[in-house]
Amino acid sequence: MRRRMGMLTEIVYEDKEVLVVRKPAGLATQTARVGQQDVVSELKNYLRHSAGSFVSDDISGGCGKPGSGGKAYGCGKPGGNGKDHGSGKAEPYLGVIHRLDQPVEGLLVFAKNRAAACCLTEQLQGQDEEENGFSKHYHAVLCGIPARNTGRLKDILSKESVMVGTHREYRAVVDGLAQEAAILRANVQFTDAGSARISPTDVAPVSVSSANDGSAGIPSVPGHSGENLSSGHRAELEYEILQVREAEGLSLADIRLITGRFHQIRAQMAHAGTPLLGDMKYGSEASKALARGLGVRYVALCACSLEFRHPVSGKRMEFRIEPKNPAFSFFSQL
Repeated sequence: MRRRMGMLTEIVYEDKEVLVVRKPAGLATQTARVGQQDVVSELKNYLRHSAGSFVSDDISGGCGKPGSGGKAYGCGKPGGNGKDHGSGKAEPYLGVIHRLDQPVEGLLVFAKNRAAACCLTEQLQGQDEEENGFSKHYHAVLCGIPARNTGRLKDILSKESVMVGTHREYRAVVDGLAQEAAILRANVQFTDAGSARISPTDVAPVSVSSANDGSAGIPSVPGHSGENLSSGHRAELEYEILQVREAEGLSLADIRLITGRFHQIRAQMAHAGTPLLGDMKYGSEASKALARGLGVRYVALCACSLEFRHPVSGKRMEFRIEPKNPAFSFFSQL
């Protein structure tokens, strides 16, 4: 990995078509707030001042498939990569393919021309002709121990806007409850030092999110009602428990997104009763207290694995990282 001076973003891989980077926790992928640093601004500045050996103005190639010679199939679009803002240089093109929440760390891929952006977007949306398209895996630390080691969560998510003090926040909301399932409840116990830990106790039937096959957790506290910004959309993910810390009541999970929704993992896991450690937006009072006691500043979620087909060569690209969040230090199975 390499990092330009002044950059928080780490460059994992770069060629003429794509940039793969590691976003640190606490840095926004893209923001409209004046003066706030973000990944997109850092990368555009990097491309603007780089030697240019990797910068490509070609938008006719892309969407290459094995054996295709890199020919596009309907993704090449006319036009340049950016606008000349009076500096004599074209604004570097940077296609945002997907995002990570500000408190989440992990891998992101960006396109360096429009054809590559179109190809990667088609893979992400499952619209291309290849089955082995875009794939993302996350590692997460859950507050709670699911009743089963593997499961699939299926929910309907909406996005709402709420006022918190003097500023507006956005959050995902699970629409409705269905299907009763046996889940693992949790108690909050406080040590003499005042820190909290979650320990599993009995199993009892409660309502959980729709069709949560083998899911488990504590019923989450309903969110504040606010202005609804989107109608419900299907949200689906699969999880596998890699390791459990029974003393602390924590689980290490590998999570694969089947759909990509706003705050999906955080909202679905909290609704299933196992909020992510360090999540101050979707966590329960118990999980928040535990995070404070353990000194965890950011949500324990890392986009640790990223796979896609290269937009020109068609080669399968695979990238892996390990989380830097100290919340993961409790576990060895990373």
